[in-house]
Amino acid sequence: MQFLRRFFGGRSESGVDAILAKLATFLNSDDAQNAAMPPAVQAAILSGPDVDEVLNAQGEFGKTVTNPIPVNGPIGEVLYLSSLRTATRQPVYAHRLGSIDKVDVFETVSSSGDKWDLLFLTLYHPRKSRLTPRGFSFQEPKGIFAVNEFIDPFPLMLPAAVSAWSTEVLGLPLVGAGMRAAVETGTFLRPFEHTVRLESLELHGRYTSPPNIKSEMLRRFVDKLATTFAAVLRKNIGVDEIDSAELLFFCSAMVSIAYLQYGRGEKDQGLLDGLARSIVIDSLKREADYADRVQQYGNRYRQYGVIIEDLLNKHADHKRAAITVMLHAFECITGRSGQGHMIKITLNSAVVVALLQDCIDFARQRLSRSSAQPGSV
Repeated sequence: MQFLRRFFGGRSESGVDAILAKLATFLNSDDAQNAAMPPAVQAAILSGPDVDEVLNAQGEFGKTVTNPIPVNGPIGEVLYLSSLRTATRQPVYAHRLGSIDKVDVFETVSSSGDKWDLLFLTLYHPRKSRLTPRGFSFQEPKGIFAVNEFIDPFPLMLPAAVSAWSTEVLGLPLVGAGMRAAVETGTFLRPFEHTVRLESLELHGRYTSPPNIKSEMLRRFVDKLATTFAAVLRKNIGVDEIDSAELLFFCSAMVSIAYLQYGRGEKDQGLLDGLARSIVIDSLKREADYADRVQQYGNRYRQYGVIIEDLLNKHADHKRAAITVMLHAFECITGRSGQGHMIKITLNSAVVVALLQDCIDFARQRLSRSSAQPGSV
């Protein structure tokens, strides 16, 4: 849908400056944005009340479905969200989860990944609200930071979606400043309370499902295993240095293998691919490491897969298999030979069996449930 053809009238004017001037005018003019919409949508927008807050609003502004943010159409949604900043002046990334009645629901996250929220917008108004939800402020955007479509995984795939949206709608790929680097190198893990709130939404419309709650539970369980295993290495075996990437590789392999073996229902390879991607991204030291880290993760996964199989084989010598897994994990995670620590490794090998059993229980029970309960991970 080439909305701007109605406004730009083509690109016959000479000079890039003239095109950019028109674009700047468009981005800052509600009237221009409304005029670019198809007639039926434009009529609905112009017939709505010109307000900063909807009439008879109830609840917190922007954060409840009964007090949504008034904006001017789908373009208005994207531009309003792109202009938001957190209390620490960070850009806000956003995508549309779906709708509740005539209110659109957007998930947002700060560029640092530490502030997640849900915002509710109503799009049939002639202009954008001049108010901001609690915890947000306005700043003139340096590019586009949001889309009104569902993105998965979010926000990893947001830059590509923004590029496509802004090229189609605005004629130029206006990806927000710094967004590509932020999502490729940052850590974006939804807080557990946020995932529970996502699942409680009763969405309808074009996008009917919230983000995969299981993927959040899976990653949190891997992090929990990593904390437990690191404590064993430090306290019981006396390790001083731990390679955090290798530690995550080991725990991710344990969880993935247990899920593939014991997960109920249809196996979701996309779930495990998403876990692998998040682990690899978290392990990066610089962007150029990505391909090497992917190969390293794949190699480790295959190695652990072979030796953990003995632990899953009811006819195998489980004690010997546990020692083998513990030794291999010790050497990978610490970068040291395990020969000088064999007594302690042997004594603590039962930890591997306990962790694997936890993974199996997690795959059988928690991942098989359609909803997460607070405190379950």
